[in-house]
Amino acid sequence: MATCQVEYTLTICNDCSGKELRAVNRLSTYLKAIRGSSTTVSVADRGIDSTSYLDNGVQVTLTETLFRFNNGVVVKHTVESDDSSPAGPYCHECWITYEVIENCGHEIFPQRKIFASACREAFWLKMQENRVRDERC
Repeated sequence: MATCQVEYTLTICNDCSGKELRAVNRLSTYLKAIRGSSTTVSVADRGIDSTSYLDNGVQVTLTETLFRFNNGVVVKHTVESDDSSPAGPYCHECWITYEVIENCGHEIFPQRKIFASACREAFWLKMQENRVRDERC
């Protein structure tokens, strides 16, 4: 039985086209850095813009954050949520989008990712960790 050693700085896998990807080529690496995890990149600067408006009597909040990373890559993080979702132990429905605005020479995959809740975002990140771990075995 093989044992796995996870080495995020040298993570290599194949995308659908068979090209080699390193950690700096994965959108998940940038999402982890945004969330404060230790990765091969780090957030160098961020700018936040937030607006609210009423849509059919429902208060909607839209927050856009531009993250500039130490390697020049820029990722836009957009969260749109409203106050109509029920409170409780369930994951609040909202729209979360990550989009690569400037790749600075890095082929980042995927270029854009959309989630319908923070729970789905967390699940996708967890699956990316597992995928990297499986590919290293």
